[in-house]
Amino acid sequence: MKKITAILAALCLLTMCTTSALPVFAETLPDSDVQTEEFATVTVGDFVCKVYVSHAEIVRCTSDAAEIVIPKNISGLPVTTIGDNAFSDCTALTAVVLPDSIDTLSQSAFAGTSLKKLYLEDDPFYSGIGDAIPHDTIVFPYFHSYAETDESTTGFSGGMSYRKFSDHVQIVSIDHTLTEVVIPAELEGLPVTGFSGLVIKGLVGGTPANWSLEKITIPETVTDFSLAHCAALQEIILEGDNPAYTTVDGVLFNKDVTVLRQFPLGREDKNYTVPDTVKEIGDYAFSKSKLQDVILPEGLTSIGYSAFGECESLQSIDIPDSVNSIGTLAFTRCYAMTSAKLPEGLTEIPSHMFRFTSALSEVNFPESLTKIGEAAFYGTALTEAILPPQVAVLEANVFTGCTALTRVKIPAATTEIGDYAFSGCTAMTGIFVDKDNTVYSDCSGVLMDKAQTTILDYPDSYPAKRYTIPATVTTIKGQAFSEAVTLETIIIPDTVKTIGSHAFLDCTNLRSAVILADTDKIGQYTFYNCGQLSEITLTNRIQSVGFRAFTEQSEQTDVYYLGTEEEWAGIVFEGVQNEGLTEGNVHFNQTYILLHKGDLTGDDRINSSDAAVLLLAAANEGVTGVSELTQEQLRAADLNNDGSSNAADAAMMLHYAAYRGTGGVADIEEFFETK
Repeated sequence: MKKITAILAALCLLTMCTTSALPVFAETLPDSDVQTEEFATVTVGDFVCKVYVSHAEIVRCTSDAAEIVIPKNISGLPVTTIGDNAFSDCTALTAVVLPDSIDTLSQSAFAGTSLKKLYLEDDPFYSGIGDAIPHDTIVFPYFHSYAETDESTTGFSGGMSYRKFSDHVQIVSIDHTLTEVVIPAELEGLPVTGFSGLVIKGLVGGTPANWSLEKITIPETVTDFSLAHCAALQEIILEGDNPAYTTVDGVLFNKDVTVLRQFPLGREDKNYTVPDTVKEIGDYAFSKSKLQDVILPEGLTSIGYSAFGECESLQSIDIPDSVNSIGTLAFTRCYAMTSAKLPEGLTEIPSHMFRFTSALSEVNFPESLTKIGEAAFYGTALTEAILPPQVAVLEANVFTGCTALTRVKIPAATTEIGDYAFSGCTAMTGIFVDKDNTVYSDCSGVLMDKAQTTILDYPDSYPAKRYTIPATVTTIKGQAFSEAVTLETIIIPDTVKTIGSHAFLDCTNLRSAVILADTDKIGQYTFYNCGQLSEITLTNRIQSVGFRAFTEQSEQTDVYYLGTEEEWAGIVFEGVQNEGLTEGNVHFNQTYILLHKGDLTGDDRINSSDAAVLLLAAANEGVTGVSELTQEQLRAADLNNDGSSNAADAAMMLHYAAYRGTGGVADIEEFFETK
């Protein structure tokens, strides 16, 4: 005899009925109900099902109930499919619990019903059934353990689903449309000991907040719960003598008022002073509150995860020096916050602490600080970051998107700078490293490794229109120059062996690129979205060009190729997205002499002859308006990196020539860097 198990329960919502739910039950079918086809058609209560070798499908339901729990298993097999018009006979149907075994839901499954609420064990868009859910149906999260073991059973009461254990009941889901909830002290003769804050949030896959609940009453039996994300909550009522919690002025604390658990987020208060007895601010305690000012007590030691996250009206925060632990996302998305005072003695700023706190412009960095976590200041309004001497670690994206940040000073102790630490810092003019740092260095504000063989980050607003990669550099890291808004000309000499992908991504003002690198490949997206790039000099060492390496360039791009037409034809263009090269004007058999800084004559020396060439050209330009110098000569002449070549640069050439005449050995860039 084969056994077919169906799990049916009434889902009695508070707004629909007040009676207890029907118990979960199992039904045994006679052998005659099982057919010997490729699938067996069986009837379980009001369900007609097809049972295949590996799964079961619900093809029809004739129940007249308003609420139905769809079984997770039939005959020991998972219910994976709900067929066409399966519930069309259930005209009274308003609510359904759908198990996470379902991966196929017909678009017409609930046609003809009055379905308003769908309780899901799984996010519908992860399970792939989201598009089949009626658009006017409210989707609720639902955690259900199905009574297949002795661990627990599931029931429903007053807009809540719960799990019944041997000695207690735990509420696992609450109807998030309710404005007032009374948690019962007992269900089915057992004490209710807790409810989950995670499932009071609301929509599956939606915004993690409950925007309806205004008042909740909690019995003294409940000692484990969370009210995080209840954005409309105004009143928390504790019945009896709760052994774990108490309220003071309507704010929830632990019993001895040392831990602040939850501020009612729906209250209109603008100011709040945390009691002096409090040592800890709990996770999410103030998250989404309307407060503008919060005074924290001396003696406070920790601030929890996202404790003040999304407090959009909070204007500033003064964290007392007694605090030694702050949770991730503690002050994220506090859009009105302009200043924050961090505690002296703090060793770590946690990940995402001020992420998207977009008005934040004033922060002190305690001398005790050793680590700044991932994306800690992402998208803030900081203008300068002078890091204290003990900071060893800057994690990834730490200052990403700080569009007002102009300069950063890296101390000697820093041994780790994460990826994209300064990405999107469009006002950045320089990243400066303490000379005693053993891992990093800077070359006139460009971040490099200590040996200056790798360019790590070129500031987006570096004060030069033309930049030549120094001769010591062999590697340009991926995205090193991305979003460099001032860069108009880049010269990559043959000392460079590797150019990382996305290296010059979004350099929107880049007009000329001289690529003489000793490499056979240009990686994907290297010059992507450089829409002004109209002049490209390309070495004939290149054998392949990555996907979209030169997409978005002008169709009038001139390509000066240092090789033959036959060599050009041998280059492999990955994909078809390299219009900047393939649709440009290609000039073959070109030559290019790379002049070093100050050397206008190409004789590998810097002397009065170079200064004379520059002065003569400057005088001619003053009369005719046209400089007779080549673009490469203009680049080499611009010693002060101000974007022009004139008498000031000529004076620097003469100064350097005099220095070399007295036995000096430093190259010209090193010489003027020390002046």
